[in-house]
Amino acid sequence: SLYLELDDLDNAENIIKKAFEHRLSSAQLYFNYGNFWLKKGEQKKALEWYQKTVDLQPDFVQGCYRLGASLLETKSKKNIPLAEKYFKQAIEYNPNYDLAYYGLGVLYESLWQQEKALQYYQKSAELNPEDNDSFYHLEHLRLQICDWENYEKRVQDIIVRTEQELLEPAGAVLEPLTLAAFPIPSSLQKAVATRRSEQISRSISSVKKKLSFVAKKPNPERIKIGYVSGDFRLHPVGMLIQDIFQHHTRPD
Repeated sequence: SLYLELDDLDNAENIIKKAFEHRLSSAQLYFNYGNFWLKKGEQKKALEWYQKTVDLQPDFVQGCYRLGASLLETKSKKNIPLAEKYFKQAIEYNPNYDLAYYGLGVLYESLWQQEKALQYYQKSAELNPEDNDSFYHLEHLRLQICDWENYEKRVQDIIVRTEQELLEPAGAVLEPLTLAAFPIPSSLQKAVATRRSEQISRSISSVKKKLSFVAKKPNPERIKIGYVSGDFRLHPVGMLIQDIFQHHTRPD
């Protein structure tokens, strides 16, 4: 698990495979292997090993939470009841496990059950006031339901917390789009966006090596540009990008 925390996936995999070679079997081992595949970006394999973790040890609350989160991340409606089941299973075995409440908050927010989501975010933040995920989700949801109580103070708390998080080299993943809903300084917005882009670059570094290529340039005087996005649909990106094209410099 230490190698996983350091993102040293090669050594992590070697140790896990050696454990399997010695016919070792434990919920922690299965859980670590699930985390390994999650870091590799192999969601389906991660889900498989989290399921094995919980099947082997139903009271392994970290496994219950991660299994629920992985099911939720599939974006499949049929998996929502299962995700809910495993989040609640984690709470059943450990009523003070804050991540399970956070997971239920995310789940109910995705179903537009905002009041219910708010209750679970609040419970998660109450159990672990230092958790940034619960904090930012809670504040963003309070905006959506027009909760303006102590708004100015809450904005200042967001600014201070975000500045502190940026001081940590391995700080939590901050979502620029979420923070854009708040009136925070533009310099802070840029710093958050830079941190996020760096985190994304690191996460895809192994894939980038496999997909790297040298583009042929038959005409070095012209540059061909292509746009790829999953949001070219009924989405703000799909609607707004069309205005960008007219600003491209084209030969007469």
